[in-house]
Amino acid sequence: MPLQDTRLLTVFDKLCHDYKANMMRFRPCKPGSEMLEANLVFSFIMAFKELYSNAFWAVEVPFESTETNAHNNHLDALIFIDGTLYLIEAKRDYATQDQLNLMRDDLARIKSPRLAASLQQMIHRDVYDNPLSEVSKVIGVLLADTWQNSNRNAWRSGVYKGETQDWLPKHRAMEDLGIYAQGARTPYTLMAAHTDNLTQSLEIIRGKNVEH
Repeated sequence: MPLQDTRLLTVFDKLCHDYKANMMRFRPCKPGSEMLEANLVFSFIMAFKELYSNAFWAVEVPFESTETNAHNNHLDALIFIDGTLYLIEAKRDYATQDQLNLMRDDLARIKSPRLAASLQQMIHRDVYDNPLSEVSKVIGVLLADTWQNSNRNAWRSGVYKGETQDWLPKHRAMEDLGIYAQGARTPYTLMAAHTDNLTQSLEIIRGKNVEH
């Protein structure tokens, strides 16, 4: 299914347009290597803010590790607008099985009760002059890029080497930017997906079911 969230659908279109324009001017990577996913995250935030100026954003959001209770895990970014909290993770291009494994780990991080509990603590502090309004919806967002056709096919079909990737969010999109690596047949492609409302995370963030 395509992206269902209308904001994310609009932002992804703008992201693809802007990212292609940027790549035609400069690529912050060693020739032949990949750009860090921070570029994709920041470009997504910029596109979102240009379209929705009242959106609030943060990057490298810390949360507790299961093993140590120290805040040494992090979420790539979050965006908050009109009661909706978007939790964002991104991955650069890897071999298909590696990229799928890493994105599955990213989705688990987004859904983590420990992330939700840390967000609950950060949001509900008495130090803010202009705090965020109440969270009414929590949406997980996965972003990725690839030069590989096998990655595109797995994202499109939800199947890799005959195995259904049933962990993938059903709302997915993919855009060919029309840029080719030297000698490659597969164009550079951006991919995005989002979850439905993460109700367990929402309950924890709103302070109704805080777990550690």
